Amino acid sequence: MVLDLYHAWDANDANTVAGFFADSAMLDMPNALRIAVNKSNVYEKFGKARKQYTNTSHKIVSAISLHNDDLDEDWVQILAYNKWSYQDGARDSMLYFDNWRLKNGKIDYLNSLEQTPPKPLLKKLEGK
Repeated sequence: MVLDLYHAWDANDANTVAGFFADSAMLDMPNALRIAVNKSNVYEKFGKARKQYTNTSHKIVSAISLHNDDLDEDWVQILAYNKWSYQDGARDSMLYFDNWRLKNGKIDYLNSLEQTPPKPLLKKLEGK
């Protein structure tokens, strides 16, 4: 499901992205921004965020699903190389480590960390 979310984001399909989220969810983003989404605003928030890019692409480096028995929680950890282009033509890329918590088959929490890839890893990710 989480991998499908990345594909929907890259396809600019905010409706599908919104459908992966629980009735309410908390997103802790790398820039110290905390975003609360709910059924009434999730589509609008993701649609607005995605409109700033002409395109995005995620290369999934690793994906691990985990279950915490003590808390009865399901998590998916994704390491992804993300590249994007802005509406003004500028381009950028970053390595993200995203921790997704799932509840009743829906995402209810994200903690996202970012890092500029070290040059040797960047060469591998770019296929050079």
